Amino acid sequence: IKTAKLEAEQANLAKSEFLSRMSHELRTPMNSILGFAQLMGMGQLNPPQKRGVDHIMKSGKHLLDLINEVLDLSRIEAGKLKLMNVPVKLSSIITETLDIVQNLASGKNISIGFVQTKVSMYYVLADNQKLKQILINLVNNAIKYNHDGGSVSIECSESLVPGSKLTRNPKPETPNSEPETMNSEPGTPNPEPETHIRINIKDTGKGISPESVEKLFTPFQRIGAELSEVEGTGLGLTVAKKLVEAMHGTIGVESTVGVGSTFWVELPQTKSQTEIIEKGENLGKSKTPEKEKKGLVLYIEDNASNIELIEQILETYNPEIVLVTETFGKRAVKHANDYKPDLIFLDLDLPDLHGSKVFERLQADDNVKDIPVVIVSADALTKQIDKLIKQGAKDYLTKPIDVVQFLKVVEEYLGGK
Repeated sequence: IKTAKLEAEQANLAKSEFLSRMSHELRTPMNSILGFAQLMGMGQLNPPQKRGVDHIMKSGKHLLDLINEVLDLSRIEAGKLKLMNVPVKLSSIITETLDIVQNLASGKNISIGFVQTKVSMYYVLADNQKLKQILINLVNNAIKYNHDGGSVSIECSESLVPGSKLTRNPKPETPNSEPETMNSEPGTPNPEPETHIRINIKDTGKGISPESVEKLFTPFQRIGAELSEVEGTGLGLTVAKKLVEAMHGTIGVESTVGVGSTFWVELPQTKSQTEIIEKGENLGKSKTPEKEKKGLVLYIEDNASNIELIEQILETYNPEIVLVTETFGKRAVKHANDYKPDLIFLDLDLPDLHGSKVFERLQADDNVKDIPVVIVSADALTKQIDKLIKQGAKDYLTKPIDVVQFLKVVEEYLGGK
């Protein structure tokens, strides 16, 4: 038994290492493709050029979605999924979701409606990022598999669940309280009925037959894929189901062929002090850019394309900022001491020393340990991200870099310079 357990642990470790390496190898070229495409799209282009850039962005984002779906499913199956369970306001997260999918809907002539009721102002207990991922996936499907001129509507409703799947240690919320950490294992049932909130996403598409509905949440099953031009892996609904279940919720679908489908997600309702939540949301918003900004940034990176991308971003949007680069990790601490930068961006996959070791050296040096360090890497595994954040990294940007997100980080640390 001990031997079998050891072999299983070694297999899981090998799988995690493989996922980390695969993630990095795939994301590194995607960083250049999407990064430079974003910059091109922000420039002055004639119509054919704009269409070309749009195609690059669309295909690049699709490839990135495929990478993320495979990695998400692998993490879940390997038991590596970690969720941060916090009160999430339904109206806010639904509005954010609709903002993200609006362009897709407009391009396919699909109208989207959000029926705002008293229930939509409630909070549910969920992982904010993962819930948004689930809703985006469901609304995207409702748009993609709809007909020209069709519609998608979202509405929230209440439902009572006979027994709670959640086990909590209730404690009063304060501005400094830690979010509840949830794993994917259900807790001890609570005998008291619990109110759940159901998010209904209704479309006017072709509908799904009863026999096909049974296969919807099976990996790599794309119902009617042979008759559709919609791209995908067949993993989106599988990942959504596993994520919802990990948040102690349920997901399902009701469909009528020729009429349409309603996909729904049910999650536990929770109460929250609105002031606390709003404060947290405001902290996440970017500051108003100031006209006079100065500062020095040290970027530790060995990939020439990635360096050029950051150079162009800063030259275009923050020309007052001085950028210094270093390709070797062992020289990074010396450069930090020599230049005393206001902000350090650190890649993990360096030729001579892993970025995590470089970060440890920076943290151990009294002269530079207070300089904020932001990790910029293609290693997007949660375990690696959590480890570095706990060690003191201020943020972690995964490649491909989102230009807007990158600029927000720069603004956060250099906006007052």
